[in-house]
Amino acid sequence: MAKDVSELQQADRLDAAIRTTDPRTLREAITALDPITAVWASPDAPPVLAVGQAETVTGSEPDRFQAVKRRGDRVLERVETAHLPERAQPRLFGGFSFFDQPTLEPPWTDFEPAAFVLPAIQVTLGRDQTLVSGFGDGAAPSRLDQVVQQLAHARDGKQTTTEPRISATATDLRADRPDWIERVRAIQDRIETGPLQKAVLAAALDVELTDPLPLGAVLEALTDRYPSCYRFSFTPPGTEAGETPPAQFFGATPEQLVGKRGRTVETEALAGTVERGSTEAIDAANVRRLTRDSTLAAEHEFVASRIAEQLRARAATVAVDDREVRSLANVHHLRTPIHVTLDTDTHVLDFVATLHPTPAVGGHPLEAALETIHDVESTVRGWYAAPVGWFDANGDGEFAVGIRSALARDRRVTLFAGNGIVAGSDPETEYEELAAKFRPIREVLE
Repeated sequence: MAKDVSELQQADRLDAAIRTTDPRTLREAITALDPITAVWASPDAPPVLAVGQAETVTGSEPDRFQAVKRRGDRVLERVETAHLPERAQPRLFGGFSFFDQPTLEPPWTDFEPAAFVLPAIQVTLGRDQTLVSGFGDGAAPSRLDQVVQQLAHARDGKQTTTEPRISATATDLRADRPDWIERVRAIQDRIETGPLQKAVLAAALDVELTDPLPLGAVLEALTDRYPSCYRFSFTPPGTEAGETPPAQFFGATPEQLVGKRGRTVETEALAGTVERGSTEAIDAANVRRLTRDSTLAAEHEFVASRIAEQLRARAATVAVDDREVRSLANVHHLRTPIHVTLDTDTHVLDFVATLHPTPAVGGHPLEAALETIHDVESTVRGWYAAPVGWFDANGDGEFAVGIRSALARDRRVTLFAGNGIVAGSDPETEYEELAAKFRPIREVLE
């Protein structure tokens, strides 16, 4: 098991080494390797897999974002990377819980409020070649050669393990219609009588599987259906190879929290949703409603204006683009792209700490929204709707908001979805839209 960085000395150095091999698909690589501790596939970059754990960084303090930054930088500074190409440079993969709390409640007890891993093996997929980077014990020639052979066998059809089929046996929505409507109205009562303007209400759906989750097949299906989304998977700290599948938090989220490269930062406001229509005419009518509905426009504006305000406190230049419609296979969203140019070097985790939680997943004003979620919502969020992603030794990285996501434990998968509730929200409509937000995960399990 990997040691937490707090147990290590600054003088300790971590070796790094690299191999190259033929291109592999994401599904082939996941099927071939064990244990998969993280998968990150963004819309415009090659997928990266973390295998095993060289070191872990965890945190549960009120300043957990800064604690992870400090500890993570200490890890990355100790890796000998001068001979590695840019794509093979080490990254720390992980995420945070939605709420700042010392420990997480079931079903999230295996996870930490903040946890990141430097993989023993980092596999970067590409069209021309696959890069296999090893760190610490993973840099040993025998370990690297073993991984290369496993990848070769997967492509040659020699892999002995067989992925179980995807088949759901039962589903259970924890929030039935009357319960959901009651909670929506409780939020609207608070909006009417206090400072609250918006709160996001989440729900959970349990799906029972006939076999353990076949992660490779699931992420391949999500890639086929939602190529413009961030596909991801994370396991708890201490995950090791074995017969018992670890817990997996996975999904395909359309929402970028922040991406940073050098002094350029990209983010977006993504709020206001309608379901895709069953015919072209119905779909077009839904888009018209999305763009003309004053309630949806107000919900979106809460998010866009707040994000821009927060960024202006840190950045030299903040440019807010025109609002647009982001169309996915299951829903349409209102989206406002936001671009930032920095005048000083700033770590990506500083922006994560500033932006989380956005009004799109929390509400507005934030303090009143979080208090309302705590009092009204029955869902244990864990890492749902929280920042997930990676960062590197330059302080660059990419984080998404962990929505359109699910937690797999044994043969149960808990799906999560949420809706922003404002004064003009219709509880019945909000309940119907939950089904569309569960669909990205549910449709690949059934």
